[in-house]
Amino acid sequence: MNRVTAALHNRETVVYLITTMGALSQLQIARLTQLQPSTVSYIIRELKGRGLVREGKTIPSDRVGPKETLIEMNPTSVWSFGLTLDALGNKLCLMNAAGHIICQRTFSPESNIPAFLDSIPLHLQELIGQHHLEMDDTTVTTVSVPGVVNTTTGCVLNSISLHLENYPLAEQLSKGLRHPVIVERNTVCGAYAERYLGCARGRDHFLYFLARPQMSADSRGRQYSFGLAMVMNGEVYHGFNSAAGELHGGLVQPFNNEPAPFPAGPFAEPKDIAAAMLPIGKALATLVDLLDPETLVVCSDEQLLTNDNLLVLRQTILESLIPVPGRKLEIVRSPLGIDGTLYGAALMGLHRGLKRSLELSASVT
Repeated sequence: MNRVTAALHNRETVVYLITTMGALSQLQIARLTQLQPSTVSYIIRELKGRGLVREGKTIPSDRVGPKETLIEMNPTSVWSFGLTLDALGNKLCLMNAAGHIICQRTFSPESNIPAFLDSIPLHLQELIGQHHLEMDDTTVTTVSVPGVVNTTTGCVLNSISLHLENYPLAEQLSKGLRHPVIVERNTVCGAYAERYLGCARGRDHFLYFLARPQMSADSRGRQYSFGLAMVMNGEVYHGFNSAAGELHGGLVQPFNNEPAPFPAGPFAEPKDIAAAMLPIGKALATLVDLLDPETLVVCSDEQLLTNDNLLVLRQTILESLIPVPGRKLEIVRSPLGIDGTLYGAALMGLHRGLKRSLELSASVT
């Protein structure tokens, strides 16, 4: 790397560390990044001058001399816009640079997705005015979508529940918003949130399994569609055709790309739902055997993932695994729930916006 590239890389490393780990002292940053303390001091001084970070609380210390202060993200420096499209109802949220939700809004189910997307710029303008925000070159929107997505072009290749095929979502939405739009699979967004905000923080090898509820046509029960995200060596695996994680027949026979029926509401029998955990657990065990992750994060609504059902699922998985001496597998329920797909979308846009802010600063200097 040349000096300019190396300097940008160091700044991105420091900002990335603070956004993922929270407020840190300069000594902690130096230790974690293995940068020289003088280099860290220079970077922090520059980032403070640009308004990206600020000083936080003072760290208690018994030593004589200046007290250490924590360095944290300046919440007002950058913000992002997250949007989830779902047959049960679309949701949006705004997130600030500290990773905190500024506001969140839920919409009634919408069968005409293109028409709903046309209304998004007006909704965003309204929220921007309410919260005194401004759009600039660092503003990024991320859309979370069920189905197969080409993340390079932002095209939804196929989404059964949204009735979209080869739909240029990013192109349509970016025309109205006039800023970059990222389109990503909902399970990838959920996994992204778990890695930085949830139970998979610091994990480089984990699976994220999402059982997404959908109401059945006769409204007498609840259906679920399934998806998987695979994080390997810290990176999401999308696959050659962008379809990695789609669960349909073959290897995972109990799953189907069409919604799978489960009883619900007053018609639900707990024993029936518990019985449904058995084929799901066996299929997940097959995936664990195949990919050998350190953690499996399972995410669904509270009706499917009760404490008892989670126990059955965990037991089924562990009993179905191929015996591997010393195998360590943590099976945990997502603390973020299904809204993790929304938070992950916003966080993805936030990280992209922060990177863009540093690149713009580097080009100016």
